[in-house]
Formats: sequence, structure tokens, C-alpha cells
Amino acid sequence: FDDYLAAKSNIVKHQTASDYCIYYKNNNDSVKIGQKSAGQKNTYPIVRYQSELKDLLDYLKIPGEHNRENAEAAILAVLSILNLSLDELFSNSNRAIYQKIAHGLATFVGLPHRIQFVRELNHVRYYDDNYSSAFPAADVAIKAFEDYSIILIAGGKDRHLDLTAMKERFFSAKNLKKIILIGETRFMLAEGEDPDKFILADSLEDAVEYAKNYAEKYAADLESNYDLCIPSTREALNNQTAKPVIVLMSPGAASFDMFKDFSDRGNQFQQIVNAF
Repeated sequence: FDDYLAAKSNIVKHQTASDYCIYYKNNNDSVKIGQKSAGQKNTYPIVRYQSELKDLLDYLKIPGEHNRENAEAAILAVLSILNLSLDELFSNSNRAIYQKIAHGLATFVGLPHRIQFVRELNHVRYYDDNYSSAFPAADVAIKAFEDYSIILIAGGKDRHLDLTAMKERFFSAKNLKKIILIGETRFMLAEGEDPDKFILADSLEDAVEYAKNYAEKYAADLESNYDLCIPSTREALNNQTAKPVIVLMSPGAASFDMFKDFSDRGNQFQQIVNAF
């Protein structure tokens, strides 16, 4: 690890006063490297302009606090190149630059098959997390959407692993409204106390179609409940109805029972979704 840090330190070794160094201030190693720079320093997470920054970061469609922090670093990099401050970014005189940054965030879909935003349709957002070939990776994706209602597509090759933790997560996660299971593990994962939570699909096409139908119905039901409820209860529903329903394909299993590899699985998922 010391060799790794020494190699990273080379990034700032030859910086001059005309260069910029943007580093993560909540990590001691990052701070040590950043402070070695002779360049102009900026740190993130950003503590000023919390309200304005939240509005800007909300354009980002890929979930997770780590992605929002990465976006803050990217914003600071843009401002460094343009020689602008945060004060200037959030002033009315720089709305054009603000809009360009917002557009960049809104159109960034993330790395392929890693909680990658695919599209939004009928108040449903589709995400491709087919790089997920084990439960811990799927669990990270589920946690990234903990404030959203999720229709999950999971399952794959049976590698004779202990699926207990995955099953417990499926049953305990209140935001998992329906789980569509594919592949060899689908029967094992569906065993348990709440069989109505699961749909078993024989093909990816069927799985995505099931997910689409359930997600659109769930989104419509939320809107209907909001329209019909009395005004005093609308505030409680407001945050939920304002957010899209998520269709997340995060298999938590290997792909080679039905696909060539995870990329093939992810590409097929995206092709089906984009054909809607």
C-alpha cells in the first residue's frame, strides 16, 4: 500500500503554481498527497452552497453518494479550467455555464453495466448493473436506491454458493416491491416466506417485460393514490410520488448459464429496454 501511495504522489510531484489539485478531504492519504502539490488546491466534498449544490447534483441520474462526490470533483475541475469560483457559478451572470454543467451531469450514464442509467419511460428509470456477479455487488446497487421503489431483476448461474444472505436481503428490503428471477438460481432464491414477492421468468425478455409492467403499474398507483388522498396526507406521499420507480437489473450471480458473459447479459438487457 505504501508503494501505491508513493505512485499516486507522483501525480502532484511536478505541479507548479499554475496547476490545480483537487482532492478528497475526508481521506487522510488523499489529504497528504494533495498537500504536497505546489498547485492551487480545491477540496471536496463541498461544504458551501449546500442547497444550490444539491439542486445541481440532482441532475445526475446515476445513484450513490460516492457518485455525487465524484461529480463535485468534476465540477471543481471545470471551474478551475474556466477560472471561476463557486460564488460565480451560482450567480445569475453565469447561468449558461451552470446549464452546461447541469446538462453534462444529466447525460452522464456511468460506466457500462455498473449501475448504468439506460433510459426513463412512463416515470420508470431503467438501470443496468449486470457487472454484478455476486451478492455483495447486488447489495451495493440496492442500497444505492434505498430511497426509491425498486423492481429488481436478479439470478443467474448456480455456482453452489450459500444464498442465505441474498435471500434475507430480498425479504427484508422494504423498497424491493417485486423481484423478477432468472437463471438457474431462480428457484432457490424464490424459496421462503413471501413467495408473492417473486416472479420466475424463463427468459430475459419475459423478465424485462414483467418488470416494465409492474413498475409502470406501481408508478400509476402512486399517482392515483396521491390524486385521491385528502390534502393533509398528500405531503407524506409527495416525496414518493415525485421519484421515478426503478427497474434495476443487478443479478448477483454469474451470467454463463444464459449468456456469453456479463457484457452480453447487459447489452441484451439494454436492447430490450430501448426497444420499448
